[in-house]
Amino acid sequence: MHIGSVMSFDPEKEVAMVARLNHTNIVRFFGFAKESDTIFLVTKLVDGYDLSTILFRPISGVTLGVADKNFIAFEAAVGLAYLHKQRIVHFDIKPFNFLIEWPSIKVRICDLGVAGLRKKGRVTVTSVGRRGTTLYVAPEMFQRCDKTVFVDVWSYACVLVEVITEMLVWGDFDESEILCCLCRNPVRTPDVEDLPHRAKDLCTGCFALCPSKKPSMEVIVEQLLAVPLIEL
Repeated sequence: MHIGSVMSFDPEKEVAMVARLNHTNIVRFFGFAKESDTIFLVTKLVDGYDLSTILFRPISGVTLGVADKNFIAFEAAVGLAYLHKQRIVHFDIKPFNFLIEWPSIKVRICDLGVAGLRKKGRVTVTSVGRRGTTLYVAPEMFQRCDKTVFVDVWSYACVLVEVITEMLVWGDFDESEILCCLCRNPVRTPDVEDLPHRAKDLCTGCFALCPSKKPSMEVIVEQLLAVPLIEL
């Protein structure tokens, strides 16, 4: 088991939403305990590393080949497709929230603390606040519009760019520059020109400025089943 503490947490909402999830690509949630103002979440221990550490903090003996990257892209897509099928939008998809078992490279999605339930295609929680992480957040999070599963699709594509290139999706842009790109009209999307052509096509679709024109995670899973993201 793994016990982690968080300061901002709605126990009833979190337990009701997360406890019912049962999928190989989602970190298993066992329960929580409260001590004073601190909530302790109890989840299954994942023996490995978060994806951010693997990509950007070199670890002796831990490297990703092309086949590994294809596997991670597929597993992450399957996990997200499952969440969306359960009417859950994660809202904070980023490498740090993908736990990678080592050496099997099994992917587990974690940190559902800011997730929201969907109702008839819309997210029931309408308060945006600072949900998400600037590097990976979709531009519609800053707009007065419905927040749907497609905010996760944008973030997933950002993660794909980093998995493939092992570089930050926005390069050396700082947070204020990224926010300018996301909030300008028209929105500036991350650069995908140097990606392998299959990955470029997929990410370009995920970065569509009209959310309804982005592929669903189910469609992405089907595409990755048919053809690997990166040619071997």
